[in-house]
Amino acid sequence: MKCILHIGTAKTGTTLLQNWIYDNKVEFSKSGIYISENLGKTNNRLIPAYFSSQLDDWAKRNSIKTLGEKNQYFSSFLKDLETEISNAKESHQVFVITSEHLHSRLKNKEDIKHLHSFLVSAFDEVEVVCYFREQFDIAVSLYSTGLKHKQDRDLESFIKSIGPKSYYFNYTEIADSWSDVFGRNNCNFRIYDREKFVNNDIRIDFLNVIEKNFNHQKLNMKRTSSNSSLHLLQSFAFKVINQKIPYWKPDGNSLNTQNTEAKAKLIKLDSFKFGKIVSKNKILTQNKFKEINNVLFEKYFQIGDSFPETEKNNTNITMKQVFRALEDGIEFGIDLNANVRNSLSNDEIITLTDTAKELYAKNPKSRKKALALMKIALKQRPNSPKMKKMVHKWSSRIDSMKNN
Repeated sequence: MKCILHIGTAKTGTTLLQNWIYDNKVEFSKSGIYISENLGKTNNRLIPAYFSSQLDDWAKRNSIKTLGEKNQYFSSFLKDLETEISNAKESHQVFVITSEHLHSRLKNKEDIKHLHSFLVSAFDEVEVVCYFREQFDIAVSLYSTGLKHKQDRDLESFIKSIGPKSYYFNYTEIADSWSDVFGRNNCNFRIYDREKFVNNDIRIDFLNVIEKNFNHQKLNMKRTSSNSSLHLLQSFAFKVINQKIPYWKPDGNSLNTQNTEAKAKLIKLDSFKFGKIVSKNKILTQNKFKEINNVLFEKYFQIGDSFPETEKNNTNITMKQVFRALEDGIEFGIDLNANVRNSLSNDEIITLTDTAKELYAKNPKSRKKALALMKIALKQRPNSPKMKKMVHKWSSRIDSMKNN
């Protein structure tokens, strides 16, 4: 039995590819291609988690704080996997494992050797498949994904922080590590270039690696990308949310739902769905990686191969779109603060109520905003009879003005 080991890299259509593979699991099985039931769906995340000698974000999300706890979690993992492989061999010729975290988490060559030892003992043949995408494109896409989690830096500082010293972006080092362990002939390194994919589709391109004669007409191709990048205006808003509402709770081991709920609400606002995230440091970034990329192509690709040109993004945003987003953003921010409790000091609450009273008294047109500010203060002191009375009184007056 042959194992196809897809190791990434990130931002090369892996989420689409993995979801599509599991969409068609039954159809693949009919043709002798086995898709695992026990390695995590649809990213086979348990493989890199088990074989990595370090604790990472996966461990954090599963409240695993020590290597001892990790070993306990995985106490029967290898035995169960061996059983699954043994059962699959009875009616399948190919076993597919796919996780972009294999490339990013197994940075220690000893970890890769550990994985290799297991796979060669379980399979007759192992083929490592890895797609490489130009580093600048990766960085911009990673920045967008990072904003969906805890990233709170601006784009340019993030772009400037990456370089060939980082294993994550040093494709030559990655290719060397895997080919040294698995053998160059067993590593299928490919360029992420839609125009060069079979049928211009990474799914069909990957399928062609598994089985060139597979009739993909039978497969469900309705799945579309589910990990699209943020728009430019969304990226600005997400950065502010991460700066003001930490992604992790103070204990560092659990998600702050206030952060995730705020983003879930903001992502629905159509006024923020404009512009593309771009960086002015494209050439500078590409020059950083020029030398190591030349080595990569000389060692592992054919003469003339290279990364495709970065797609040009339309960043034009009209002032009308900006003003609309600003208006919605202010309203969103006020509503958000109104639902966040116990985050202000006593002095801040006093300042907030004084500002609300002053705004309400001096400017009738701003009474709605004054009410919103007082509601924020009430959220901080929900048992204050004075605040409750004031909110009720102001709300009644504003409602009566609407009806007149």
